[in-house]
Amino acid sequence: MNTGTDQFAEMDDGIAYALAPDGPVLVHAVVDRKELDVLPSITVKMVKGFSLYIVKSITNCGADEIVDLAKTNLRR
Repeated sequence: MNTGTDQFAEMDDGIAYALAPDGPVLVHAVVDRKELDVLPSITVKMVKGFSLYIVKSITNCGADEIVDLAKTNLRR
């Protein structure tokens, strides 16, 4: 059976529907590739890596990629 949605507000119901039957299920999730993960804790290593990513992006691509990243994550 194939049911789905592309609306964030309907995701909880969709996941509950997929997990209701016994047995294996496959949930296909489409996400924005620039959306950042929300982690329960942040380490110094993560901050260092993200800072390095920002510096490399600005020097290689200009600020446009960083602006896109900010727009994607600020709308949540």
